[in-house]
Amino acid sequence: MNDNRNIHTLKTRLKRIGTVRKLRARADLGSVAGKPLMFAVEVSSVCNLKCGFCSYTAVDRKRRIVPLDEYSDILSGMKSIVADSGKKDSFVALTGLGETFLISNITDYLAATRKALPGATIGIASNFTCIKKETMERIFREKLLDVLTCSLNYTDEAAYRDACGGDHFSKVIETIDDFAECRKKFGSGLKLMIGMKKKHGMSDRDVEDFEAYAAGRWKDAVSVTWSNVFSWSKGLELPGVDEPAARRTFPCYCLFEMKMLIDHKGDIYPCCTCFTRETTPELMLGNVTRTSYADLRARFSEIRRAHCRGEWSRLPFCSECNVYANERYDVFFKIGNRYF
Repeated sequence: MNDNRNIHTLKTRLKRIGTVRKLRARADLGSVAGKPLMFAVEVSSVCNLKCGFCSYTAVDRKRRIVPLDEYSDILSGMKSIVADSGKKDSFVALTGLGETFLISNITDYLAATRKALPGATIGIASNFTCIKKETMERIFREKLLDVLTCSLNYTDEAAYRDACGGDHFSKVIETIDDFAECRKKFGSGLKLMIGMKKKHGMSDRDVEDFEAYAAGRWKDAVSVTWSNVFSWSKGLELPGVDEPAARRTFPCYCLFEMKMLIDHKGDIYPCCTCFTRETTPELMLGNVTRTSYADLRARFSEIRRAHCRGEWSRLPFCSECNVYANERYDVFFKIGNRYF
């Protein structure tokens, strides 16, 4: 029995060494000059849904909408960071744990972003429950978005209601109809990415049927992506996923590209899990209005080193994180790359 445990421990340590090497290589690639800087700005920390798979249900902090004048200050900070980085491209997602389209004048935020960062790719991830038709039309008319993701999540109203709360399923479908109509009206190439969840007992045929339905109803206006993430409290439902203790063995994959997630106060973090608290000082990178790009990179490197060395006493938030993503399923990259 002891021999088997020793063999298992040795294999785990060897795998950790391989993982650390691979992640360090990924981090080095992230420093290449041509790699765009990636920002996600939580202009709204308020949401009208309580989806069981979303960390919003675990939030213990102030909920607010960032006023446009404060967002202008955040924009100025991002502009300075981009300039200091020497990079030509950037990506800005107006997305956090809240619903962006709860902001009635969100198109003013988008227009300000386009003006301040004319070369940036701009995106939003939304639950699509509260977008006004005039908002959609202005987005298309002024070409304010480059990437748009809709979290429909489920293929039927009952499953949607059970997971997300509220009878919004039909409204979301109708809003996707509006998107397809506006896209055609304005001759736009913007494609909507519909995020779906694979629920218990869902077969490959069920997936194919929904994709056929989407293609028939919305033609080439949409693409469909799937994930198995279903519960914040239970982490990931995946075959062969590591035990919770594995997060103390392997570094978190989401740290190894330089994504800057900016909360409603302008504070910068490496992942949106930090947004479940009012502040997470051990993971704070700085503030967008006063921290230089060089200081952000140095702080990022410090946190990565602590993960690679397994120094969890320095990172208690990470050691207890229940959104651990292992090598077989990198949740932040597979889902986040829809709009990052």
